[in-house]
Amino acid sequence: MESIKNLTPAEARDLIHHLGMHLAGHELWFTELVRSFLFGEPLSEAHTDKKSHKCCQFGIWLRKGLPKNIREALIVQDIDFIHRRMHHAFRKCIRSWKSSRETAEALFDEAMVKRTAFQYTVDTMQSMLFDLLLQTDPLTRTLNRSKLVSTLERERQRVQKSGEHCTLSMVDIDFFKGLNDKYGHPFGDLVLVKLSLLLQASVRPTDLVFRYGGEEFLLYLPNTSKEEAVTILERIREGICQLRVISPKGKKVRFTASFGATRLAVTGDVATTIAKADEALYVAKESGRNCLIWKD
Repeated sequence: MESIKNLTPAEARDLIHHLGMHLAGHELWFTELVRSFLFGEPLSEAHTDKKSHKCCQFGIWLRKGLPKNIREALIVQDIDFIHRRMHHAFRKCIRSWKSSRETAEALFDEAMVKRTAFQYTVDTMQSMLFDLLLQTDPLTRTLNRSKLVSTLERERQRVQKSGEHCTLSMVDIDFFKGLNDKYGHPFGDLVLVKLSLLLQASVRPTDLVFRYGGEEFLLYLPNTSKEEAVTILERIREGICQLRVISPKGKKVRFTASFGATRLAVTGDVATTIAKADEALYVAKESGRNCLIWKD
């Protein structure tokens, strides 16, 4: 599952393309099978071989066309298993066809159930990939705002029952417009990418990093008290101070960021908590920037 979630938008689009292409090839495989039943046309080893699931176009792609990390994703393993079971069911149907049409009919119905399961699982993977494209910022590869509120609302309802402390923090690059004006927008994009990489490398697997808009990011730290959050966020802030981005003329440019943080409120709506973190960020900006302000 994680290997699917960690795909870049370009990788997700490429996987969607190949998945659709090879699924269409498998539909041709099924059409050839039906034509054999109806018109007696010969079948290939992709239909009759005991390892036919490895001989068909889709099976070859599953085994040889996917990177190892994608093959290990749970959804891909499910597709591989159901694909193998489907081929086995249709081979039984083919063997039975010559001796008993009545038996073959029952086996065909059984195989069709497995074919439906195969199509459903492939559709699930396609939905996961499209969902990834919709919720991922193409530049920074962080989550975008499309599911921010719904995700945090689910978390709010969860912590309302568990009672745990969770932290929300806004992060904003200081004087970002000046960097863009001085060095150009491509350089500004490099700054955003550099910051997003540091943010994602600095948080835990359970934490979430969103690009909130422009040069502003939002961090969600579940099960994190105020004291723990301050320690984490200060470490990130200090790490940003150590970053360098090479300008078009080869100059190493530093930049800083300001932080505004608060606890995720278990009452009220999520927008209120976001607004409180944003207020804390405003205070950080007014206090000289490159600092962290917590608002209770």
